[in-house]
Amino acid sequence: MAEEVSVYKQALEFMHFSADLLEYTRPQFLPFIHIDPDMEACGRFSVRWMPVITLKRWREGSRYDQCVMVHELVHHVQHSNGIPMNGNVFEGVNDLEIEAITVQVRWLKTVGENPRDHISYSTILTLTGDERFSSLDWLEAA
Repeated sequence: MAEEVSVYKQALEFMHFSADLLEYTRPQFLPFIHIDPDMEACGRFSVRWMPVITLKRWREGSRYDQCVMVHELVHHVQHSNGIPMNGNVFEGVNDLEIEAITVQVRWLKTVGENPRDHISYSTILTLTGDERFSSLDWLEAA
């Protein structure tokens, strides 16, 4: 139970960070968070009946797991601000992924992590289809 409270407490902080960075309205509620160790992806946001974030795993204190949650919470923020998700973000809506990865990278930097240690070029390219963005060279300019 204490671990579940900690997950939701962190999720609330991550959701507020995401909304504030993107200058969106903060959602009034968190999505349901579900752990499914058998899923292929590390994380997924879906909105078929209600907002749900599914994570492959949650290890308390793991920057990687936190980084995945930040990414998925961006999609919740987007959805809560009226941006259509088409049931699942992976249906070719690359601008949504660019926002999610931007927040994910900025969050990693604020906690003293090198984003390149947590998100690979190939993962970003797969999600966005944008080679220049995937290189993360824009980080140096910011």
